Parts: sequence; C-alpha cells; structure tokens
Amino acid sequence: CLTADVFLTGANALSIDGEMVNIDGTGTRVAAIVYGPESVIVVAGMNKVEDTLEAAITRARTIAAPINKQRFPNAPTPCLVTGSCANCKSKGSICNQILITRSTRPAGRIKFILVGEDLGF
Repeated sequence: CLTADVFLTGANALSIDGEMVNIDGTGTRVAAIVYGPESVIVVAGMNKVEDTLEAAITRARTIAAPINKQRFPNAPTPCLVTGSCANCKSKGSICNQILITRSTRPAGRIKFILVGEDLGF
C-alpha cells in the first residue's frame, strides 16, 4: 500500500477539532497514512467523532480495537475474551501502533469523507 497512488482507509476515531486516531497491529495501515501514497482518502461515520482527542483515543482503544480483535482470534488477548481493553501488551495485541494525525504535508494529501450516519466500529 505504500506504493499506491491512492490509499482508501477508515479511522478508528476523530476529534471534533479534526485530529484522527488509528490503531494498528503491524503498522501497515498507519504507515500508508503517514507516508507513501500521493493521496489518502479517509471515510468515517459520525459514530467515530468525539469531543476531544483524549475521548477519541479512548474510543479507539476501548471500542474499535476490541471489536477489530474479534477478526484475529488466533492469538488471545484480554479484549478478545472480555470485549474490553485491558491495556495489554500481550503477543496477540493489535494495539502496537497508535497514530494521531493532526495535519498532513503536503497540504491536502489526506482527504476526509465524513458520512452523516454510523459506519463501522
């Protein structure tokens, strides 16, 4: 994905001030947001928007990550078992990379499509 002209992705959370939070297990998704593709398009629903950056981080870690972990059951983690984040650093953690994007260079490289309904988790 780093050599693509356009990278299409979602966001785990957004702050009302425009900061984006993404959590990744191996870094492939967050790497392409930071560097590589000439254009990044982020599609997110209103359920991803939080009042503050801190609330966006909490949402990403306690809502999005535990639900996303359900797709990767081979390496158990506390959130896979309980559905709640335990701030673990276990072998199967998908919370290895936490990216906060405040702005982008060059300007306009990252574009948002904010959909007026709930999308994803």
